[in-house]
Amino acid sequence: MTAGQGADRTTADMLLLMATSAIHLVFEDLLDANGIFFVVAAAVWTWWLIRRLREQPGLLGAWGLSTSHLRPALAAAAAVGVAGSLLLLWLGRLLGRPPLPAHFWTVVGLYLGWALVQQAALNGILVRGLLPLLPRWSVPFAAGVLFSLAHLPDLPLMALTLLGGLLWAALYIRWPNLWALTLCHAFLGALTYYEILGRDPWLELVSPLLHRLV
Repeated sequence: MTAGQGADRTTADMLLLMATSAIHLVFEDLLDANGIFFVVAAAVWTWWLIRRLREQPGLLGAWGLSTSHLRPALAAAAAVGVAGSLLLLWLGRLLGRPPLPAHFWTVVGLYLGWALVQQAALNGILVRGLLPLLPRWSVPFAAGVLFSLAHLPDLPLMALTLLGGLLWAALYIRWPNLWALTLCHAFLGALTYYEILGRDPWLELVSPLLHRLV
């Protein structure tokens, strides 16, 4: 693949990512058909990933799904996780949220897959695509804004994802490792459900599914 073809491919990847976010808003807010959206989106992105891996067998390693930079990335992500958790717990206390349930850590574990998908989209596609186009210092800000817009129209969640997207992008540029950021994202994402949104993903999604299977 030539440099020009690589740039065209990167632009196409970012456009597909932004189109997916826009379509998600339509399905979630206007059609109330999240289930259909996720099935179709999963199929499209699985097809995309298979094609990209055929073209670039080392793509996942280039994204940061490796042990490269793991130790400093874990340390930095842990610092963000601790600071973020203190902020979320403080906000949850102001909002009168109940204590975290016993199954909180199970939810964190289940959230890991979704957190990895979001980090791959945010950093593996978006940040890596923006770096050749914008001054390096501005990329975390641009990525944070776009990540926040993907969470329309929930304003509190948009504010948090703006900050989270900015920090995760900055860490990724310094230490490109998705594993560390995924752990941080899963923990803070699960905590956000309970402390900010006042929702319990276990009761909304997992428990009903288990009852159906049993």
